[in-house]
Amino acid sequence: MFDLIASVLAWFYSLFPSYGFAVGMLTITVMVVVTPLTLKSTRSMLQMQRLQPELKAIQAEYKDDRQKMNEQLMAFYQENGINPLG
Repeated sequence: MFDLIASVLAWFYSLFPSYGFAVGMLTITVMVVVTPLTLKSTRSMLQMQRLQPELKAIQAEYKDDRQKMNEQLMAFYQENGINPLG
């Protein structure tokens, strides 16, 4: 990983012989690569917050039966297109 970052930094430095500019370009490149993951995670978090009352209702209804609660939660996640892991 370090070698990849160092290579990209060296490449930017070869294009623009200024380490400040090269570091800036590297930062922008990393942000562009990471942004889709961040957006997906943020959307998932907002969707989970929006559906939190329904999740709490399912948990309260099946609080004594863990297996049934998990089945209902998974069905709820599938109905609403939610990935519980993120």
